[in-house]
Amino acid sequence: MDTKKLPTTRVKKPSGRKARSVSHLVQIGSEMRRAQGNDAFSLMLSQQLKTQVLKELQFDAKRKFRFDYAIPEFRIAIEIDGGAFIEGGGRHNRAQGFIKDMEKMNLAAAQGWRVMHFTPQQQYSMLTVQSIKDALQWTSVEREK
Repeated sequence: MDTKKLPTTRVKKPSGRKARSVSHLVQIGSEMRRAQGNDAFSLMLSQQLKTQVLKELQFDAKRKFRFDYAIPEFRIAIEIDGGAFIEGGGRHNRAQGFIKDMEKMNLAAAQGWRVMHFTPQQQYSMLTVQSIKDALQWTSVEREK
């Protein structure tokens, strides 16, 4: 799958605070999708996996669902699900959030995405990186069939 990243623009906030990354368009195959600029996790994964990792990729043209991180070349998505240990649960544990997550995951599966879930505590661990490497390897094997 051919992916092409267009440059990220930097803008100054009206209050004069630090500049932030603005969303940009990414070409995935023949379609354009919106993604955010890189952060420490996407840069670390890109370096470790030797492939492009995008942050906040809007994977569906009609819906505004976004993956926390995505490797479009392999159609692998990475979700960081926080709130598991918060009293009363986080967004992913409440009924409405859980139902929206199910809708998002079903749409992703229907489009051929493999979605991996991690907690914020697992995010930067080498076990997480290894799990994603294993998924890349499995996807590569599947492509060869």
